Amino acid sequence: MQAYVLVNDYLTTLVSAIYREFVSHASGSMGVLADLVDLRKDSTKAGKRPELPYLPIDAIPMKSIGISELKPNHEAKSSLQLFQRDDIIIGAMRVYFHRVVLAPCEGITRNTCFVLRPKNQLLREYALLTCFQPEAIEYANARAKGSTMPYAVWEGSFEAYPVLIPDESELEMFSKRVSPIIDKLRDSFDENGRLAKLRDALLPKLMSGEIDVSKVELPTQPNNHLRDEQYAIDEIKT
Repeated sequence: MQAYVLVNDYLTTLVSAIYREFVSHASGSMGVLADLVDLRKDSTKAGKRPELPYLPIDAIPMKSIGISELKPNHEAKSSLQLFQRDDIIIGAMRVYFHRVVLAPCEGITRNTCFVLRPKNQLLREYALLTCFQPEAIEYANARAKGSTMPYAVWEGSFEAYPVLIPDESELEMFSKRVSPIIDKLRDSFDENGRLAKLRDALLPKLMSGEIDVSKVELPTQPNNHLRDEQYAIDEIKT
C-alpha cells in the first residue's frame, strides 16, 4: 500500500503546482472562499445511517488529497455529520495539520471537520485546490479559536478567505486539465481497499505454502494500472 501513498503524494504535489501556475496567469475577479463553496451541517446520530462508512479526522492524511482508509460505521459515536461524494472535507480542529481531502463516497464524519460543497461541478477542482493551499490553511489557523485545542472558524472567518474567481472559460479549461488526476486521487481509496483485501486473503496461504509462487514468471511489460497512471500524468503535463 505504501506505493500508492507515494503516488498520491506525488500527484498531490503535481496538481497543486498546476493550480498555482494557473492562478498566477488566470483572468477573473476577486472574491471570497464562500463564493466557491457552501458549508454543510447535515447532522446525524450514531446508528442512524449504518450503511455509511466513517471518516474521523485522524484518518484524513496530512498534506495529501487522497485518503487511504475509512472506518467502520460502529466507530462513529457522537457529534456526527454527513458528507457526499466530491465534498471537500477539512480538519477544522488543529487545522494547521493541513488535512484536506475530496470525499470518495457518501459517509459520516465528526463536527471537528468542515464539510464544504462546491457550488457547482465546474468548481470542484478549483475549490478543492484553493482550500488545499498552505496560504488557505495559514489563514484559517491564524483565526482559529482556542489555545490547547484550536478550531478553525467558518462564519465570518475562513469563509472570507480572499480568492480569485476565474473567468468561466478559463475555469473550464483548468477543470478539464486537472480533473483526471483529481479523480485518480479521489478513487485511489477504492484500489487501496481492493489491494488490502487481496493481501489479507493471500498472505496466510503464501505463508503456509498452500500457494507456491516459486515458478511464477514475472511480466516484462509494465502493469496496466501503472501505464494508466503514467498516461494520467502525461495528460496533466500537456
